[in-house]
Amino acid sequence: MSPRSIAMCGRCGIRARHSVAPDCCLSVRQATNKCPAVEHHSHGGRRPCTANGGVAFDRFVMTNRFSPRARSTRIVSKVVWRKRSGRDDENKKTRGEHEMSASVQSALSGLVLAAAVAMPALADGLKDEIAPTGKLRVAIAISPAGGAFWSTRTETGYTGVPVELGKEMAAQLGVGVEYVVHQNSGQITDAASKGTWDVTWLPKDPERESKMMFGPIYEVADATYIVKAGSNVTSFASLDQPGIKVAAVNATTTMRGAVAHLRNAEVTGYQTYDEIFGLLKSGEIDAFALSRDQLNKMAQKIPGTKVLDETFKKTVTAVAVPLGHNRALTFVTKFMNEATINGTLRKAYDNNGLKDSPIRTE
Repeated sequence: MSPRSIAMCGRCGIRARHSVAPDCCLSVRQATNKCPAVEHHSHGGRRPCTANGGVAFDRFVMTNRFSPRARSTRIVSKVVWRKRSGRDDENKKTRGEHEMSASVQSALSGLVLAAAVAMPALADGLKDEIAPTGKLRVAIAISPAGGAFWSTRTETGYTGVPVELGKEMAAQLGVGVEYVVHQNSGQITDAASKGTWDVTWLPKDPERESKMMFGPIYEVADATYIVKAGSNVTSFASLDQPGIKVAAVNATTTMRGAVAHLRNAEVTGYQTYDEIFGLLKSGEIDAFALSRDQLNKMAQKIPGTKVLDETFKKTVTAVAVPLGHNRALTFVTKFMNEATINGTLRKAYDNNGLKDSPIRTE
């Protein structure tokens, strides 16, 4: 029998719809606090029910019962044994039905004690892997381009979808957050093996999968080109001609896509979005490869430019951790799946100029 953390209502015994793996939470208590299926129901207008965190062993579960006040301070009160069946025990059963032999009780008690010791160790193991410095170091790339990947520097710090997701993730882990700034996603990728960041959100492609581990995709975007004001280019065919200069942010998935797509035009990588923006505005380059949403915003800032209708690549953006960080990957995967469902991701979009942008997962 392998133990696992569960969460349930302390008054009526209704359990969460799922178990919470010990290495994906800080404690049984946090599993209860964070589980949306055990929000305190009113029970007919009476005071909110207590909450239980538990360790499940096959058909039996030992729970720690604690009140709403204790939830925010410490776990107190007594240990309660519950017998688990195919569905929640809604009717009281006789004492005889709940009796266990002394040998079974002894064996289960030993397992529970082992689990009680093991779960904090597992939680500490996760923290040691995902936040070894005591803070969650979130790698971000700075640009005014916006979107689901780029972040922006402000007078008080940083804004962006990755910024908000990183802050919420750190809060769930119970650690502080630190933002590690880069100029582009290529620099974040190059730093993956250097131990300078713990988690990031960036475009994914096969080359990057050899350097980091990816969790769920949360954005799918069309990559295309914007052409300079006064250009005669109206399609990919007229763009892909000798002598045409196309710019892209260096070492990015979009740049690799543009290089593979264009056979005759010259593709050059630059370190920053701002540098390319200046070159396009001055007419020193013919086109810029980037996601359509970001190029549409750029076109509003540079009169006369045009975003081509065709798409040369689907760019997908996902959460990622360094290679070998398996516990961290399990945690960030769970975090993103929940963030997509509970509105955390939607809120991050809305707060960063993406209210009209749907969340597009693969």
